[in-house]
Amino acid sequence: MDRLRRWADELLHELITDECLVQTLLPRGLDAQRGAGVGLGVHIDEQHALTALRQSGGEINGRGRFPDSAFLVCNSDDFHAADYTRKKTIYQADNWLPFREACGTMLREMSEQVLEAARELCTAMAATEFRAPVAYTYNPLEYAWAGHEAYVRRFANGPKKVLYLGMNPGPFGMAQTGVPFGEVAAVRLWMGISACIGQPPTMHPKRPVQGFNCPRSEVSGRRLWGLFEELYGTAEAFFADSYVANYCPLIWMSETGSNITPTQLPKEQAAQVDAACQRHLVRLLEILQPRVLIGVGGYENIGQVLEQLEKGDKATLFGDIDAPVPEVDRVVCTSDYWAWLRIAEGCDNRCAYCVIPFIRGKFRSRPQEKILEEARNLAEAGMKELIVVAQDITRYGLDLYGRRALADLLPKLCAIEGIEW
Repeated sequence: MDRLRRWADELLHELITDECLVQTLLPRGLDAQRGAGVGLGVHIDEQHALTALRQSGGEINGRGRFPDSAFLVCNSDDFHAADYTRKKTIYQADNWLPFREACGTMLREMSEQVLEAARELCTAMAATEFRAPVAYTYNPLEYAWAGHEAYVRRFANGPKKVLYLGMNPGPFGMAQTGVPFGEVAAVRLWMGISACIGQPPTMHPKRPVQGFNCPRSEVSGRRLWGLFEELYGTAEAFFADSYVANYCPLIWMSETGSNITPTQLPKEQAAQVDAACQRHLVRLLEILQPRVLIGVGGYENIGQVLEQLEKGDKATLFGDIDAPVPEVDRVVCTSDYWAWLRIAEGCDNRCAYCVIPFIRGKFRSRPQEKILEEARNLAEAGMKELIVVAQDITRYGLDLYGRRALADLLPKLCAIEGIEW
């Protein structure tokens, strides 16, 4: 993790522009301390930069090299800053305004292309009728389009190095916000996105869509965005080179409200869904041009992928669903006095009516010391009540310690100062 954090810090250091500059393309001093003059930092790849330069009538004079995701454009008076930016390419643009407008137009066009691809996927999904075991189908690209559109317009506005790909929405994530892995707290507080969310035509009473008023936390989203917040700090810094999408936009549920995975659909329907989703994924790859595709779930392998990225290699990695439960910081959005405390993930029972082993993997207990550390942090944050959760809670400890250890864990949790329940 330290090596990965250093890599992220180095990448951010290479980007002369700050987050506001990346998003708004405002003029900024290249090197205030040296008085290098006024320049324009733009987060865009070289190919699009040169296209924008040609469209704006600027001269193309390249010097040195630069990271794929950052470059510096200087006017003719700024070339004395070459020693400061010797690892970057310096291009000459005689008129900043046309260049800025060309870049802005190009980036807006990319987000519009992503939105158009999402509309096409939504239309294809709407044309498919689902039969048993499916009783309810939620399509966030329809009723939560406002949230999804805000996400795309804000963050899909340029080429990306890394595309993180999930399977399909969770009931308390994208189903509520329209954002992939869109836990309400992370979307509102970290991404700065809020939108008016509608509801699907029919809803299961146990799976209501409450939009940004949803009190439940999407665990996978909390972990994913918590990891990126730890590594990058701001959402703008993360999305400067990365993007997160779902392979499939739909949520399916049975009469009882249990989740149905794509693999449980009738073959004909599964083939239709898969064909549409593959077309959409190919289109995303064409638009965003990522060098790395990561199937979300392989948290422990992200460092390996970024190493390949640094070397200039192309890498495709889909994580192990049975990997150890990742330990990342969390955002508490339940209340100011109680919180969920997950002690294990997955299940080994494989009941005929349940899909948890297929979407959460085999049963994996969290180490007791990690659980107690999180509980103490929650207590310090003012939590008085902890609700211990897992898919098969009484099995806790069998895989780690060779015995059921829930009875050992609970007294230790109760002994933490500040925890009353």
